[in-house]
Amino acid sequence: MTLEQIPAPSIQSLQERDCLADDLVSVVSHIRSLTGASEVAVYLADPSTRRLTLRAWSAGSHDDGEGSAPVPNDLTEHGIDGTVLSVGTLRDFVHAAPGGQRLAKPIHDGTSWIGAIVGVADVVFSDDASRIFLEAGAELAQVLSEANVRVSQLLVEEPESSLELPSEAIYGHGASEGKAYAPALLYDSVLSRDAPVAKVEESREEAIRRLDAAIEATRRQLERLISDTFNELYDVISLLFTTHLIMLTDEAFSGEIRALVEAGQTPEDAVQSVVASYVRTFRNLREARLAEKAQDVRDIGYRLIANLRREEPDAQDFAGRVVLVEDVLPSDLIRLALGHAAGVVILGAEVTAHISILAQSLSLPVLMTSDRRAGEIVDNTLVLLDADGGRLFISPADEQVSGFGFDTTAPGAVTLRDRVSGETGRCAGYQMADGTPFALFANVNLLSDARRGAALNACGIGLYRSEFPFIIRNDFINEEEQYRIYRAIVQAMPGKPVTLRTMDIGGDKLMAGREEERNPFLGVRGIRFSLANRDLFTRQIRAMLRAGAGADLGIMFPMVSGLDEVELAAEEVHACLEALQREGIEHNHSPRIGAMVELPSAVISIEELRDHTDFLSIGTNDLIMYLLAVDRTNERLSQLYRSHHPVVLRTVANIARTVGPDLSTLSVCGESAADPIMIPFYLGLGITNLSVAPRHLDTVASVAARYTREGASSFAEHLLSIRNLRDMDEFISTYHHPGSTL
Repeated sequence: MTLEQIPAPSIQSLQERDCLADDLVSVVSHIRSLTGASEVAVYLADPSTRRLTLRAWSAGSHDDGEGSAPVPNDLTEHGIDGTVLSVGTLRDFVHAAPGGQRLAKPIHDGTSWIGAIVGVADVVFSDDASRIFLEAGAELAQVLSEANVRVSQLLVEEPESSLELPSEAIYGHGASEGKAYAPALLYDSVLSRDAPVAKVEESREEAIRRLDAAIEATRRQLERLISDTFNELYDVISLLFTTHLIMLTDEAFSGEIRALVEAGQTPEDAVQSVVASYVRTFRNLREARLAEKAQDVRDIGYRLIANLRREEPDAQDFAGRVVLVEDVLPSDLIRLALGHAAGVVILGAEVTAHISILAQSLSLPVLMTSDRRAGEIVDNTLVLLDADGGRLFISPADEQVSGFGFDTTAPGAVTLRDRVSGETGRCAGYQMADGTPFALFANVNLLSDARRGAALNACGIGLYRSEFPFIIRNDFINEEEQYRIYRAIVQAMPGKPVTLRTMDIGGDKLMAGREEERNPFLGVRGIRFSLANRDLFTRQIRAMLRAGAGADLGIMFPMVSGLDEVELAAEEVHACLEALQREGIEHNHSPRIGAMVELPSAVISIEELRDHTDFLSIGTNDLIMYLLAVDRTNERLSQLYRSHHPVVLRTVANIARTVGPDLSTLSVCGESAADPIMIPFYLGLGITNLSVAPRHLDTVASVAARYTREGASSFAEHLLSIRNLRDMDEFISTYHHPGSTL
């Protein structure tokens, strides 16, 4: 029997609001009779309240025809266990029931979850039954979407039985990994310094002396922060606070404050007045880079006020707190990390890739949510942040807290997956189960990543994203500063190869101050940006060559569309080599030249790129996006972004086959290199260089060690034989790795 045997009006008439309840019952009754299920139920979800409601239910044997029963009050008596729905998101629920005697398939319109179809049987469901459930869900989603029937409208009538997600649970998308149990704190309540300050009785001369002392104390604090090269976040701190120091010593800023004090204002009032004036001016500027300088001015004002009060400004009030923030900037995350925040919840905005990567590098659990209730959480309310599961629990029960491994008597704790210890060592000599060697490199964004990768015995740095200093500074950086940052990265991996990628500005990494493009993902980004801004490009190449002196240095170009761009970029490298030689400046004389394979045009040009570079690296993050036409930063499309899509797999296989005998010069550096399904696939193709975030090194090594070269090759061949995404998802949902107990 097939889905087509369900009478068409059963689904199509759902477009009529008045027929909703009756027709849903008719649909589930027919699905039950077609599949042999003892029970079938349809749940719909209200995205604003996170309430899952049972809208239709049918029970009985398939011999009962189209019979149905009233929705029972106690669903557990009938095998439809409603408690599952109160534990996780709809996606978790569906994935938790891949088959067997319980089956759950999504009602999903391609951008968002509408609900789920759930079935229970006395025997194991057949493959045909699974397909019917899946197709019914897809058709229901299409009909409801085309009729513009919003889920919230479908839930106007109070159902006879409903199930709610816990009222204290807020769901979202984890931008990084980790968990935290701590009091909540709204970001504005942390950095708002507009509140009146206590008046100090003093003469004008005493007020000026106190102001000068506060300015000097602030200057010393900033210089101390900048000079602390042993700090894991040295590069971040240097970039952020050098800007603050420049502003502080600007006579136009400090001189204006002093003039107000001389005119009779208290130092505190003068600081607040000048800071407020600068903030208004910056925020009114059309150029985003300058507008966002308002945050820097507020930070300086905070430090000055704290020093006027003789408080310690480094002891930020958000230490040990889960901070709730809107419109987060990279510098905001850095401030929170430096202030020892336990975690961050970003309200109402999509998380760009560089915010997510930065959060991971800072070892900061971060959750993004559009649930408006998050902004209503009262300061000091205890919350449990589960960034891994995309959840925030408000006032969690003790058993919930202890279930996540926290002490209920000690809020303020954080658990992270990437905390490491140990000494820097040689490459760990990674091997597969049959002794076949492979190499694991670290993807690096900050100095802390490089040091963490070295401590975990990575074989080197496979990708350093050089745009991060520019994004953190929110401005362009001179050659000398770049040299110091890159040199610290190179020195963190002594004796090991280091690949520095030239800046990938554009797309979701659009640096403030650049003119926004109508479609930045298809605009001037990556190597196009560098070649269009030769002075900046020359400065960066010189800094990289100088930083790589005495090291095994690779320079890699991002977002190349073909051979022409690689040749032009390589010419710039050779010109910089000649210039540094003439100037007698120490530098690397023979860097390896490489390119990222991220665009379909680069895939088509792979043979030419292979012949004119020293190495190639497949950047799967962007390659998947461009192949499938899915914006990977758009949460609504996250279900369509698949690293194991058959088209993606065949594309990567074609790259590997074309590179052929030179496979030792090919690597994968996208996030999929840490995907347990993709690891044996890449190894099976003969790609034995994988570059991942340091926190994934142990996981990748563990998965790879379960496979022989032959086993990985067979696995890759099997994946390549699967021609559609539905069969791929079905295979992956039931696949167990060799030796796995999962």
